Amino acid sequence: MNGWAKFFILLASCILTLIFWPFYNKAGLMFMGIFFAIWTCIIILCSVVVNLFALYKVEWLHRTLSIIVVLIMLASLLYCFPLADNQTPFSRLMNKQFPTAQDIEEGSKRLTFNFDFVRRNVHRDANYVNQKLNDGTDTQQEFKKIIKKQQDNFDTVVEQFKPEDK
Repeated sequence: MNGWAKFFILLASCILTLIFWPFYNKAGLMFMGIFFAIWTCIIILCSVVVNLFALYKVEWLHRTLSIIVVLIMLASLLYCFPLADNQTPFSRLMNKQFPTAQDIEEGSKRLTFNFDFVRRNVHRDANYVNQKLNDGTDTQQEFKKIIKKQQDNFDTVVEQFKPEDK
């Protein structure tokens, strides 16, 4: 098993944990982000060590170490992921509280991209992309007033300092 396979197992296990145990809060999402970053670094380090010492040539040792790393990764995820009521997925599994179909449905809803494509499309004026903009006449009129006022002020200042003819 190479580093990419371990990385995709990590990604799948994180997503499945979020789906199977959906009763988490912001601390759970923060934990999942930090967990993902740390284990990505560990996977990279393991890949470097395997290639550095050429452990991939001893196939049984390489497979055994890969399985051990994946099992430790999954165990640490299930043992440490914070849920509501100071529980973890591991403690719920030990109490025989397995994920139900409602839990899985709720978890998939929490991770679903929810956008109403039926009511918001490119042909509606309510869509922020295709809103009709005014042609700028209001702003143009305001700028003309400001410029006119500045010109009048400048003209009065220039007229005050005119030298007198004798």
